[in-house]
Amino acid sequence: MNSDRKIARNAGILFLVAMVTSLTGGGLLESIISAPDYLDLFYTRRTLVSVGAFLEFIDGFAVIGIVVLLYPVLKRYNRGMALGFAGFRVIESLFCFTSAFLPLVLLAYIQDFPGNDPVIVSRVQSLGSHLIAARAQIAGLWIPLFFGLGALLFYFILFRSRLLPRYIAVWGIAGIVFILILNLLRIESEWGMLLALPIILNEIFMGIRLIMKGFNA
Repeated sequence: MNSDRKIARNAGILFLVAMVTSLTGGGLLESIISAPDYLDLFYTRRTLVSVGAFLEFIDGFAVIGIVVLLYPVLKRYNRGMALGFAGFRVIESLFCFTSAFLPLVLLAYIQDFPGNDPVIVSRVQSLGSHLIAARAQIAGLWIPLFFGLGALLFYFILFRSRLLPRYIAVWGIAGIVFILILNLLRIESEWGMLLALPIILNEIFMGIRLIMKGFNA
């Protein structure tokens, strides 16, 4: 019981770390990447780019930590679903690392920008557009997809095992459905944040619940 209590507390901390670093790091990078003059901003705000990427790396490690902590607990109730949960979330973490790494590639290449050489400027612009497009595909589709698939299995196990109150599992499943709709349909309006809000609040609440009370007996 003491071991499970420690696992729950540490997992709760990592859920909060993953959510905060994902939102903060992604927000910092997107505020620069989405600007029309993002190449100039990459050059003048190198520190913010580095901080944003660093936070996204922490998010990736936090996701792996969640898997390492929770898989031994979840497999007691459904080994197959627990294995699927672990696999999907590890793939998610790899995409998190890739998403964080791509801006650093552009940052390293852009040290001589801005410049007057049109050939160099054209190369930087071409590289930037490809890297930003690749990051958008990863952050906008692949990370939410594998996060959603892994989280669905996780919440199904929670619902069946009653490790946490069932309303948390139902809330989480509903939130995952919303987030998959948001990203698969590429909704980019004020509705987007509303669809993402349930799972954000769920994982924050669940993290705090795990830290304060642990698993149900």
